[in-house]
Amino acid sequence: MSTVERPPAPLLTQEPEPPARERFMKAFAEGDLGVLRVLMMLALIWFIFQVQEPRFLSSGNLTNLLLQITSIGLISVGIVLVLLLGEIDLSVGAVSGLAAGVMAVLTVRHGWAPVPAIGAALTVGAAIGLFNGLMVTKFGIPSFVVTLAGQLAWAGGLLYVLGSTGDLAALKTATGEIVWKKNLVKDFGGTIPKWGYSESVLIDGDRLICTPGKKNGMVALDKKT
Repeated sequence: MSTVERPPAPLLTQEPEPPARERFMKAFAEGDLGVLRVLMMLALIWFIFQVQEPRFLSSGNLTNLLLQITSIGLISVGIVLVLLLGEIDLSVGAVSGLAAGVMAVLTVRHGWAPVPAIGAALTVGAAIGLFNGLMVTKFGIPSFVVTLAGQLAWAGGLLYVLGSTGDLAALKTATGEIVWKKNLVKDFGGTIPKWGYSESVLIDGDRLICTPGKKNGMVALDKKT
């Protein structure tokens, strides 16, 4: 009986771990740190803005930023759900504008209370979402095509809802109560263009600037009164 000698197994050597700084930089470059990289870049942007304008990080400006990004943030949350399903929605901006227009018209022109007006706006948004979903799931039309066409259609719907009469109103954000209301034609002698009024007013501090046309080419109002 003969025996065969096996060669000894090679010894496993453990490579030394790279320094913590090197590991951090590698994870940062590869995106393994999750939201930390986003926060660091955001802090860098804020630092640059603060150097350029010392009032950027003031309480008043931060409040304005939070108010301005609220609507976009809510829309983005909904879009994430669509993207997770591998679909896309190009009409979300037009739909949000149409819903906001419905709420504003019902409140200002028809005297609705804020809560029913908001409910009507949400109903309009839900109905459009249901329509888009049926077009994609039941008829097999790609979401890109459906929402691209919807972007044009709902933007036209917003112009129809707002009308061309030149109504201008200021509302309290907390209660929806109308603070003041003006008409560009009746109050300022403006002339309705052939395509109707479709402008966005300019806010400069406490001043609200608009262009009714004709005699009064430009009008500046106090946005609070």
